[in-house]
Amino acid sequence: MYLVEYQVLPLGTCSPSVSDLVAEAVDVIRKRNLEFRVTPMGTVVKLPSLEEAGALAQEIVERLRDKGVKRVVMVMRADVRFDKELDMDKKVEAVLEKLEKS
Repeated sequence: MYLVEYQVLPLGTCSPSVSDLVAEAVDVIRKRNLEFRVTPMGTVVKLPSLEEAGALAQEIVERLRDKGVKRVVMVMRADVRFDKELDMDKKVEAVLEKLEKS
């Protein structure tokens, strides 16, 4: 499994607020029944392959285009681990546990 973070930046919307368009992007993810977490700066999605990550990116861009967005900047980052299953919650818990011990 892969953890992929998407940062979606719709440009040229005539508004500094883009939460409605970010919600459209997250709706694409939700409708695929994928595990995800929305953060203040992006959305992390658990995916079975990098091919799926690209297909999801394409679908998000198409949705935003259909909503009238003329330009989208997207940043994608992937966490790939081969020795064990990646888990979003466990990654955060591990850091918080270490903070409690310090």
